[in-house]
Amino acid sequence: MTIIIFILVLGFLVFVHELGHFLAAKHVGVDVKEFSIGFPPKIVSKIYKGTEYIISWIPIGGYVKLKGQNLDDENPDEPDNYAAKSILQRFYILVAGSFMNLITAIILAILVFYIGQQVPAFYQDPVAIGNVSLNSHAAAIGLQKDDLIKSVNNRPILTFKSFQKELRQVQTDIIDLEILRNEKIIKLQLFKEQLKDNKGFGWEFRIKPEIGKVMASSAAEQAGLKVGDIIVQIHDAKINDWAQIITVLSKTKDTQIIIQYLRKGHLQSVTVNPKLDADTGRWLIGINWATRYESEDLKTSITQGFSWVVMLTQATFEFLYKLFTGQESSDSIGGPIMIAKMVGEAAEIGLGTLLSRVSFISLQLCIFNLLPIPALDGGHIFFLLIEKLKRKRLSKEFRLNVQKIGFMVLMTLFIFVFIQDGFRLLG
Repeated sequence: MTIIIFILVLGFLVFVHELGHFLAAKHVGVDVKEFSIGFPPKIVSKIYKGTEYIISWIPIGGYVKLKGQNLDDENPDEPDNYAAKSILQRFYILVAGSFMNLITAIILAILVFYIGQQVPAFYQDPVAIGNVSLNSHAAAIGLQKDDLIKSVNNRPILTFKSFQKELRQVQTDIIDLEILRNEKIIKLQLFKEQLKDNKGFGWEFRIKPEIGKVMASSAAEQAGLKVGDIIVQIHDAKINDWAQIITVLSKTKDTQIIIQYLRKGHLQSVTVNPKLDADTGRWLIGINWATRYESEDLKTSITQGFSWVVMLTQATFEFLYKLFTGQESSDSIGGPIMIAKMVGEAAEIGLGTLLSRVSFISLQLCIFNLLPIPALDGGHIFFLLIEKLKRKRLSKEFRLNVQKIGFMVLMTLFIFVFIQDGFRLLG
């Protein structure tokens, strides 16, 4: 099922991208020879009004073949030839694919907020600090356990949801926090850049240790734990928030654990046998926190959808900058296998989560295709920029040689990504 959903999702996004090129080419009068979803060999094809529409076996891409876009059929004297069009018209054709992916990402993001999705129930709780790591950014600015965050840049904070929203939208380099500690308001400051620390800012938030979901056939289900149970102790460790459950379980390994919990106000205990999760390498008992279904009205959905896409775009370019400057590990890069896993997991959670993942992937396709690599749309756009500056078309020999280099770079990148995915799949 994961493979089927992955093919459908990627096929849809490739179709949207190539449709952009197709419509733009038709709009300026360029003859379209082929429109293919997937790469050869062909599964099925049909010729309609001079264009061959193709579905091929390899579902990790697609293409639109335009008359005159290849060096061997370039002819500036033919009106329907790509080479006969102005720089602006060719730019329009090249950028149209990524533009369609961007529009798709925005529409899907709006739908995510409008349709709604399952979100953690604690999003409606006050923001309390459950723990602060030693020698962390959080400790350095003076945060302490049990602090209650009351405002961000003088904007009131009532819930986790409002806290996340304010942090996403903050524009200043320095963020002012107001903290309630021992019935006194304390003012602290942090740098926005500190929140982007890959090792974590160093704070953990207090989340009620109430079971919201018990996984089927899990150790928790076998032991008799139920939704609504509140965990208060594991062995001798008192449990006040969800993060403590994770910390204690990480130290148990394969030993039996005794869990004390409250069920309808009555204290009970049970013995649980944690199970090793092959994907994460952690010992788990199969529980998760409580969730609730949440949706927005259309106006709010449009605003939040746009904001979400803007935030993801900024984060993507920041990641690319750090990757090329050596500040980010290449282990973070993923390809088709990682995408398939993301899509499969999202489909199991629900429609809202699936749409958010598809929106994210569509945005990444938009950005990736605009990178100035000669074999991609961004590379061709870069050629147009040089042509505009030189005020004459680049020689065929130069373009052919650069495209060969670009293709080799692209194939090297694909091979690297597949290897990364393979290692990730094998754990």
